Amino acid sequence: MPHRIAPDSDRGSVTAEYALVLPLVLATLAFIIAAVTLGAHKIVLTSVAADYARFMARDDSAAAQASLAQLNYKTAITQQHYGQISCYDISGNPGVGPLSIITITARGCAAKTE
Repeated sequence: MPHRIAPDSDRGSVTAEYALVLPLVLATLAFIIAAVTLGAHKIVLTSVAADYARFMARDDSAAAQASLAQLNYKTAITQQHYGQISCYDISGNPGVGPLSIITITARGCAAKTE
């Protein structure tokens, strides 16, 4: 079965189609990678917030600061008390480049032990 070779007039349209589609495919791929990266950072931040709350409930601020050291970016912490329960909201900007404008926040709560 012989292969049909595209006439010269069709070759330009194929190139134009690739020129239009390739940036869209690359942008979609970049968006997916960014979403997965931010999701992974959210999981880590949630785990650190839970550890931080548990350590602070035990009055172990050194261990709480060590748990924050796992993060490779600057964080902000806010604290709220609900009776014997203390909650800590930890937020930060884990991304680089265009992702650095996105702030991720996680909350960890623990009951105060005596």
